Amino acid sequence: MLIAETILAPLRAAPIFHGLTEEQIAAVAAVAERTLYKPGDVIIEAGTTTECGVVIAWGDAVSFDEAGDLVPVPVGSVLSEMAMFVDIETGTKVQARTAVRTLRIYRNDMLDILTADPDMADKLVQCVAGRLRYVVEALSKVEVDFSHALDLAEIRNAVVGSHSIPPRAQDMSLPH
Repeated sequence: MLIAETILAPLRAAPIFHGLTEEQIAAVAAVAERTLYKPGDVIIEAGTTTECGVVIAWGDAVSFDEAGDLVPVPVGSVLSEMAMFVDIETGTKVQARTAVRTLRIYRNDMLDILTADPDMADKLVQCVAGRLRYVVEALSKVEVDFSHALDLAEIRNAVVGSHSIPPRAQDMSLPH
């Protein structure tokens, strides 16, 4: 089966699929459901449960950050990628700004591929494990920074006691 380059290229660009062979990428492409969205269509709604990862194959899509600002979603991005393996709840709304083609990779299809190709399963496990190590290291750093901030607060309380620290001098009004 010949698979178009417009389908293969975004899968190759997706970090979770880096290191896979062309045959493995083609196996994922073969099961991917192609979906076309019009400008303004919602690709993923925040807070919903999904059973598929969604690869942006072409077009301009955006997500919304906590402040409601638009954040571009590049071609090759995999939205809800862990849904290809486990139940997850989506974290953010993603919307098409132009016509957008996506590749939906459903969990059952991905698990069938991984069962048939243990080498691919191993590569994906290594990728996910590497990401988890990165998250753990980042959280450890935050914990150390937070711990340091707590230490500084304890030192401040020991030096100042229960007295409040006066505001900056320019903010204080002097008696007349």
